[in-house]
Amino acid sequence: MGILVALNGFSKETLNRSLESQWPLSLVHFKVARERLQLDENGTNLPKFEGNRGEEGEVIGWYRNQAWKDMMGDETR
Repeated sequence: MGILVALNGFSKETLNRSLESQWPLSLVHFKVARERLQLDENGTNLPKFEGNRGEEGEVIGWYRNQAWKDMMGDETR
């Protein structure tokens, strides 16, 4: 079983090869929240993470090959 995570998505070739693999593979395209600096009352920079809907990041795409679906099921959560 393999889980690959990419911050900039996957190439078409990577998607095709993973879908054809006999091994259970899941590919996750994850968008990381961008960091903004915020000053506290003492003038110190504090990192503030801002993602979509206030989250620190979000899953953009989740691809599973047939071997993964056979082993784990095909439910999307």
